[in-house]
Amino acid sequence: MRVARHAVGTICALALLVLVPVGGTPAGAAGASSSTRSASAPNHRPNILVIVSDDQAWSTFSRKLMPAVYDQLVDRGVLFRRAYVSTSLCCPSRAEILTGLYEHNTGVDDNDVPLTRPTIVEAVKQAGYRTYLAGKYLNSWNSCAPRAEFDEWACVVSHEPSSNSLRGPNVNVNGTWRHFNGYQPDVLGSLLAEDIQATPDDEPFLALFTPTTPHLPADDPRYDSMPVSPPRGRSFDANTMTENTPRFARRTALTDEEIAKSDEHYVAMAHATRSFDDAVSALLGSLGNRAQDTLVVYISDNGFLYGEHRRFGKNDAWEEAVRVPMVVRYPAALPADRSFATDALVANVDIAPTIADLAGIPWGADGRSFLPIVTRDRKTVRNAILLEHCRGVNRGTPECSGLFFDGGNTNTPGFEGIVTPRFKYVEYDDGSKQLVDLRHDPRELRNLLARPGRNAHRQALANRMRGMIGRLTNPPAHTTIAAGPGPLTSRFARFTYFAPAPSAAYRCRLVRVGHDAPWEPCPGQIVGYAGLEDGDYRFEVAGTDEDGRWDPTPAVRAFTVETRGGPDVAIGAKPGAVVAQGSVSFAYSSSLSTALFSCRLTSGEVGGEWATCPTDGISYEALAEGSYLFEVGARDPGTGSVSRPAAAWSFAVDAAGPVPAFVQTPPKSTRSDRAVFRFALAPTTSGPVRCAIDGRAGTDCASGTYRAEGLSGGFHVFTIETSDRAGTRAVTEYRWEVDRTAPAFKLNDAPNPFSKERDPVFDLWTDADPGFYLCALDGSPLMPCFTAAHLTGLADGNHRFVMFAVDAAMNRSDRKVYRWTVDTIAPGLVLSGSPQQGATTASRQASFDIEGNEPVTVYCALDGAAYQECGAHVDYTGLAVGEHAFSAYAVDRAGNASIVVGRTWTVA
Repeated sequence: MRVARHAVGTICALALLVLVPVGGTPAGAAGASSSTRSASAPNHRPNILVIVSDDQAWSTFSRKLMPAVYDQLVDRGVLFRRAYVSTSLCCPSRAEILTGLYEHNTGVDDNDVPLTRPTIVEAVKQAGYRTYLAGKYLNSWNSCAPRAEFDEWACVVSHEPSSNSLRGPNVNVNGTWRHFNGYQPDVLGSLLAEDIQATPDDEPFLALFTPTTPHLPADDPRYDSMPVSPPRGRSFDANTMTENTPRFARRTALTDEEIAKSDEHYVAMAHATRSFDDAVSALLGSLGNRAQDTLVVYISDNGFLYGEHRRFGKNDAWEEAVRVPMVVRYPAALPADRSFATDALVANVDIAPTIADLAGIPWGADGRSFLPIVTRDRKTVRNAILLEHCRGVNRGTPECSGLFFDGGNTNTPGFEGIVTPRFKYVEYDDGSKQLVDLRHDPRELRNLLARPGRNAHRQALANRMRGMIGRLTNPPAHTTIAAGPGPLTSRFARFTYFAPAPSAAYRCRLVRVGHDAPWEPCPGQIVGYAGLEDGDYRFEVAGTDEDGRWDPTPAVRAFTVETRGGPDVAIGAKPGAVVAQGSVSFAYSSSLSTALFSCRLTSGEVGGEWATCPTDGISYEALAEGSYLFEVGARDPGTGSVSRPAAAWSFAVDAAGPVPAFVQTPPKSTRSDRAVFRFALAPTTSGPVRCAIDGRAGTDCASGTYRAEGLSGGFHVFTIETSDRAGTRAVTEYRWEVDRTAPAFKLNDAPNPFSKERDPVFDLWTDADPGFYLCALDGSPLMPCFTAAHLTGLADGNHRFVMFAVDAAMNRSDRKVYRWTVDTIAPGLVLSGSPQQGATTASRQASFDIEGNEPVTVYCALDGAAYQECGAHVDYTGLAVGEHAFSAYAVDRAGNASIVVGRTWTVA
C-alpha cells in the first residue's frame, strides 16, 4: 500500500546551513590540488536491498531456523563467516552501516545519540536511485518522522505509539501512524514489496528492510512448537575468575535463575528468527525479474550472548557479540552455481562503500567495498577490523568505566580493539588487555598476555596490533561530497560533505569556470551558495584529519546554471546570512511590469509548497532557529511562463549564537593534569574562536583543538567563545574535575567469622559519588562489586575477601581484608556416662558427658523439659522412681545443629 508523502523537516541533526553569496573574482588560495572526484553516475546501476536483522547471533543463524535465507541467499551467494560489527549495539551499528564510518567518527556510541554525518542514502538518492525504508532507522530517531532522503518510509521504533512488539504493529507510513493487524516483519515486507514493484524499470532502488526481530520481546508465536536448544558451547558459564578474563567480566558462576531466563530469551528469539525467515522469503520472491540485477545484503546489527563467558546481551568484544551472520547475493556478478563461503574479513562499515561502488559514486569512509570478493576478483579487501565501544560522545563517563552495574550485569567498559585473520587484541578502559589466538582458541578462553610463560614475542605482537589500532583510528583525510545540486530549480546550490574525522575543519570554494575564487572556511558539513548567475561551476571542498592535516585531493562537484525561460526575477532587500531574531522581509522584482510572483520558504531541505506572494514584498515572523531557503519566481500572466530558475536566498536564524559540538573531552572526573578538547564548529561561525580555562586569557582555537597541561586538583571550566555574522555571541562550557584524593571506604556488614551461609552479602560504603568497588575472593583476580557485594556458592573452609572503593577518577581507597569460615557441616556428638540406654537401676543419680568433634555449645533436656545450655558434663540427683529420658544436641560456631543424642532408663 502506497501513501502520499507528507512534507518533512530537516535531516537529523545536520548543522545550520551556511550561506556564501557568489560574486567577485579574487585570486584563489595557493596550493590547491587540481585533481577531482566527481559524482557522475554509471550507465548501469543495479538495485540494492539491505536486510538488517536485530540482535541476531550466529547461534540463531542456521538452515533449520532460516531455511529460505539459506536456500535463496547462502546457497546462491557468498556466506561471510568472518563478518563483524565494529560496535555491537543497535544504533551505533546502524550508523556505521549508513555511513561507512567507525564509531569514533560517527560519534554514535549509544542508542540515544543522534547521527550528524551524511549517509549513503542521501548520495544514492541524488544519483537517481529510489530510496525506501521499512523498519527501524536509528534508535535515536525516536520520532519515526519521515526523512527527506527516503522516497518511501515505513518506520517502527521502540517508543509510543510504536514498540518492539512483533504483533499488531503501529507503523509510521510517510508521516501517518497506522495500525496493522498481523506480524511486524510481514507487514513491513509487504509495504516494501509494493514500493519496489511500483518502481519504474528504468529507475534503480536502494531499499532497507529492518524489522525489530528477533529483538526482545520476540513475541511472534507462530513457531512456538519448534524445538530449539540454547547454546552450550565451551564458553558457556566458563570460569571467568581468572587473569584470562577482562576485569569487568569476572564474576561467580551463573545462577539457575539466570540460566533459565537466558534460555527463555534464546527460545523466543530463535522462534522469532524462524518467522522472520518467512518474511524475508516473501520479500525476495517479490523482486521477480529484478532479482537478477539486485545486490542483496543480509546482516545482523549485532550479535548476542546467552551466558557465554557468563555474560548476557551485547556491547562486548567477545566473538558472540561482534561476529555476526552476513550473506551477499548478486546474480548479475555471481551465478548461483558459483556460490561459496569465505573467511575473508568484512565489517558493517563496508556496506556503504559497497553501495557507493555499485552506484558509481565516491565515498571516502572507513569501510571498503567488498564487491571484489563477491565477483571473485579478490579473496580479501582488508586485513584488520576495528572494534570499539564508548568511543563517541559518552567516552570517559562512569557508565563506560566497566565498574557500573546495569541490573546484575556489569556494563562493558569502553574499549578499542582489532581483529585480524588470526588474532584479536582489545584494550579496555578498566586497564585490562586481551590478546587471543582465534585460530587455536576460537572460544576466547585463553588470554595470551595472562598465561604463564608470557614472553617478549606475545608482547611484541600486542604492540604491533596496538599500532594497527592507531592507524585505523586516525586515517588520512579523504573528503567526500555526499550531495550537491541536481537540475537547479533556483539560483541556489547546496552541498553536504564530510571527512571521516568528526572534528575535521573544512574549506570550500565555488569557482565559476573562467574565473577564480578563494578558499573559505565552511564548517558543519553543509554549505549553500545563492545568487548564482548562468554559467558552469566547480565546487571544491577539503577536510582535515584528526591532526589538522588538509586533504591534498579536494572533492569536486561540477554543475551548470542555465536560464531556461520565463520572466527574469531578482531579490532586492533581504536579511543577512545570519539573523539573531526570527522576523525577516524580502523585496523582489522583475523587468516584466505585469509579472506575478510565487514564493516558498523552506526549513532545511529544499522543497515545500509554492504560494502566491504580494508584488511589493513579503515578511515572515517568529521563525524558529534553524536554516531557511527563500525562493521567488515570476510568472507572465499572458503566456503562463515562469522563471527557470527562480531567485533564491538562504539565511539562518541563530538567536543563541553558534554552538560548537564537542568531539573529545577529558572525563568528567579524572586524575590527569592534562586535558585535550576537540570540537566541530557550527557552520554559522564567523570571526575569531577563543578558548580558555578557568577564566584565563583566551587563545585562538579555530582549528578545533585545544590542549592544557599542569592542571591543579579541583574543578575546572573550559570555555569556547564564538560569534556569527550577525554578531550573536555564544559561550560554550565544559566542566570537569581533576581528582587525586582517595575515597573513604568502610565495611558496614559482613558474615559472621563462622557462618553456614554459602551466599554471603557484604555491605560496602564509600563517600565517592558515584562510587564503585573492586573485590577479590581467596586470591582470585579483582572483579567489580555491588554496594551489596553478593558472593555465591562458596565452599566450606576458610575464606579471604579483599575490598576497596574506587571513585570516578579511578582513585583507590585503602583496602580492607575480611577473613571468615564457611561451615555447613553439622557437628558430631558422642554421649557417654550412666545409666546406659534401657537400664533399670535403683540409683536416683545420672551423669552424662557430651563431647563434640569441634567447638560447640551443648543444650540438654530431661524428661521433656525445655532445652537449656548445659555444658559438656551434666549431673542429675534425686531422680524420682519411674521412667526417665535425657536428650542433648550441640550447635557449632557457624550455627549448624547436630543430631539429638539421648538415653532412656528406669529408676526402680
